[in-house]
Amino acid sequence: MQGMMEILVRERYATLWPTSVRMGASLKEVSSMAVAETAEAGISKPLHRALAELTGEPRLDIAVHLATKDLARLRLKECYEQITQFEEDYGMSFDAFKTAWESGTIADRHSYEVEKNFWEWEAAVTNRARLEETLESLP
Repeated sequence: MQGMMEILVRERYATLWPTSVRMGASLKEVSSMAVAETAEAGISKPLHRALAELTGEPRLDIAVHLATKDLARLRLKECYEQITQFEEDYGMSFDAFKTAWESGTIADRHSYEVEKNFWEWEAAVTNRARLEETLESLP
């Protein structure tokens, strides 16, 4: 079973792993390389262990890659939830809200709550675009 696991791991991460690993390094050797990599990267062992546990990946470079993608997806989900809530509250998209805001048709547009919603909604839309771009740029 150990051999099958090594094959599955190598196949999944073949393009991310260095040549030495793709050429047949064992999981024990990979683990040793991960420890050395931790020291070189200047991160603490507890942080490396946490990344390995959270991602299921002992190699630091791959664990950081996976954790970064997961964090970007989580933040993107939060943006979508916030945008959806504003769209439900106001019954329109941000672009329509902004147009109505600029034309003066939003009631109490200079009240604290409405202005705060405008800025938070705009930030969520901006963050969504930035996070989508970030996710697209990650392999």
